[in-house]
Amino acid sequence: MKKKESIWNKLQKAENAEWTLEEVKTAIHWFRQATAFLCGLFWGILPLTGLPGFVSQLMLNIILTVVFYTTVLKVDPEDFGGHGALTQEALPPALSMFLLTWIVTYSLVYF
Repeated sequence: MKKKESIWNKLQKAENAEWTLEEVKTAIHWFRQATAFLCGLFWGILPLTGLPGFVSQLMLNIILTVVFYTTVLKVDPEDFGGHGALTQEALPPALSMFLLTWIVTYSLVYF
């Protein structure tokens, strides 16, 4: 029986890696969480507020996710449901992470 390779090992050799749908979804999920957390910190420190802050993070998260799965994971989106399915993957938890981090950081720095 073949030993299952970790996602981290596959990321290190992404060009030759064969990805399953669950592995791609997991990699996108954690990439989005990290991106949302970092954006929440930066937006809270800057201070970006309101709709411009929210929309700019949403657009940045979507763009970076597309760049991540096309250049880092090197997967063909059509093999995993297309760009629409991959860009929607783990979006609600990432938005929640962003909002929580953004609000807490802004409150700690400016109040």
